[in-house]
Amino acid sequence: MERKFSSRGVLLRQVTLWDQEAFDEWERAVDAHVAAPNVPHTRRIDGLLLIGWQRTAIEVKVSRSDFTNETHEKTRAWKGHSHRFVYLTPPGLLSPIEVGDAGLWETDGRRVDVIKKAIVRREVPDFPDNFVRTLIWRTAMAEVTR
Repeated sequence: MERKFSSRGVLLRQVTLWDQEAFDEWERAVDAHVAAPNVPHTRRIDGLLLIGWQRTAIEVKVSRSDFTNETHEKTRAWKGHSHRFVYLTPPGLLSPIEVGDAGLWETDGRRVDVIKKAIVRREVPDFPDNFVRTLIWRTAMAEVTR
């Protein structure tokens, strides 16, 4: 996948984003003195493709059970902060109907085929400051380890 887009953009692997909605939900439960949901406040995506200013969140699925375990809560933060959200799977794993407004890309390990284009959101909020600081830190650490 990196080779296909390397001349056009940057692919970041395993990127984590703060899920403000999950945190707010937890905080409301605590304030109301009810059992707070045990929900993580961060969400990890398998890949973030940056082409110019456009952000594409890429979630890799390798099995049907992997996909069926996906929840709205898991994808909400990345769908909200990305222009496009796509699933990357082996050929034939999912049908375009199953992915909703997400895109569907398939790969055999050598090439990536776009099976269904994702809905493109024209405007998305800026990434939170802590996300940008983390990206800067990761970039700096990559430079140090070279």
